[in-house]
Amino acid sequence: MVAVTAAASPAIAAPNTAGPAAQSVGISPTSLAFGSQYIAETGAPKSVTLTGTSETPVTFSAASIAGTGASSFVITADTCAGVALALNQTCKVDVAPKPTSQGTKNATLQLPNDGATSPQTVPLSVTGVVGAKGTYYPLAPSRIMDSRTGNGAPKAKLGPNGTVNLQVTGRGGVPATGVGAVVLNVTVAEATASSYLTVFPAGQSRPTASSLNFQKGWVRSNSVTVAVGAGGKVAVHNFTGYTHAVVDVTGFYAIDNVLPSGHGLGGQFLPVSPYRVFDSRSDWNNEKLGAGEYVLLGLNYGAEANRRMRAAVVNITAVTPSGDGFLTAWNGEWPQPSTSTVNYTAGSITPNLAVVPTRSCYDCPWGTDLPTFGVYTKQTTHVIVDIVGFIDDGGLADGLRFNPKAPTRIVDSRIGQGLPANLGPSATGTVVTPGSVLSEGTHALALNVTGVTPTSSTFLKVWPQGISGIEQPDVSNLNLTAGQIVANAVVTLIGPTNQFHIYNRLGTTGVVADVVGTYWLYPGTASGAALKGAASGNSPSPYTIGELPKPVKATR
Repeated sequence: MVAVTAAASPAIAAPNTAGPAAQSVGISPTSLAFGSQYIAETGAPKSVTLTGTSETPVTFSAASIAGTGASSFVITADTCAGVALALNQTCKVDVAPKPTSQGTKNATLQLPNDGATSPQTVPLSVTGVVGAKGTYYPLAPSRIMDSRTGNGAPKAKLGPNGTVNLQVTGRGGVPATGVGAVVLNVTVAEATASSYLTVFPAGQSRPTASSLNFQKGWVRSNSVTVAVGAGGKVAVHNFTGYTHAVVDVTGFYAIDNVLPSGHGLGGQFLPVSPYRVFDSRSDWNNEKLGAGEYVLLGLNYGAEANRRMRAAVVNITAVTPSGDGFLTAWNGEWPQPSTSTVNYTAGSITPNLAVVPTRSCYDCPWGTDLPTFGVYTKQTTHVIVDIVGFIDDGGLADGLRFNPKAPTRIVDSRIGQGLPANLGPSATGTVVTPGSVLSEGTHALALNVTGVTPTSSTFLKVWPQGISGIEQPDVSNLNLTAGQIVANAVVTLIGPTNQFHIYNRLGTTGVVADVVGTYWLYPGTASGAALKGAASGNSPSPYTIGELPKPVKATR
């Protein structure tokens, strides 16, 4: 039952004079102008009040919105539908703006009725404005925690079930406010037992998830994307034994549409078909990158993408290094940051995902027209670099934005969650993403994938299901040897039915995957094809890799 109320006097009359039983209704206001509103964000609703102004009631049907800009408005309430509006009775229709693209959008609120003037109409207008929510801001790597020195935490190892609440906002280039999530490189050292770290928003319950798995004595790192919790902090928890923990911050995501203080608009994630851009084993005829040397790598995704690229999302792997050491990935410009991206041990195969800032390289043989970054090694080693996407300046078509989530486990093959059983040799498992971690427009997932005690040295691959042009890629996401428990961050598109594949090369291995966030298609820069794809699934990236310049080896 919908209530109607009596009003003292109508605001504006629209009389029907076609006979003695004339019907008329007052409408107030006669138009709704919402001003500027952030794209894809629902603004505050405004009401249109209808008032009966004649003895003969006017009966209304459900309100609707029409016009070229109709998709930029939503009806949030309608107390007029089915109501016979008698003299001095009122009802309301509430409309809210939700612009789908930049610029002014116009539409009309349609109020169908059984009177002479049907439908009654109210003009609507709103101006869509690009906001910062979910955009990424790459930073020069900065160390914000080192338990060995007392930086950001007590000068002591994390003990069994030990937790440090690490302040991340206001440090290392991260603004004090406006931050939804941070990208960290987390490293352990001098561990006394096999264990794992879980990094999660401070103030929340510790989830059933792991961020970095390690064995006794390891120096190991992993890229961790984590939502910021209470007080701008994240919690770093150690399961068992004692270990030092080192944390470098490499970037952050905006929490809302207001530009973070001191920053302009952030970048969007552009996924690409996974591609191996460098492998010293094949590109350099099996010659390793020497100790103290670095390699400069140029990327090429077309003139517009090259001009707007701000960072590369790459999986970097050290293969059979001659000693214990580390790789550092950065924009290739000196001074090199005093941080690490991949920490490795002699003879190992050690990967890590990284979001590496790029620059226009004025001192490279290929000039300034290609985005460039560098990879430095402490010890002599082979180096592999696989690209899975890049970060733009916020202006390229079909960019994705990030929605952080508390770590959520969606796969544990050991117990039949997500996959029915552990993966055998050359086996591919298909994971259906649970609806509980998806939101409107989700195109990709940020995962932490763990291989658990394989029976043989192997590697895992992750790629989307059902996207034309993206088949099983010639890359790896996670390398591990028999008996190890190893994790690595993974970003993957999901197919039209929200599925992705996981492939195991050799032996049989347990697989665990935790979702730490999702990437959603931003309407403000989406092309028509991408929007259509979003309605039925996903479409492949329009950015394909072109001819790459020859990698340059150099020393400081």
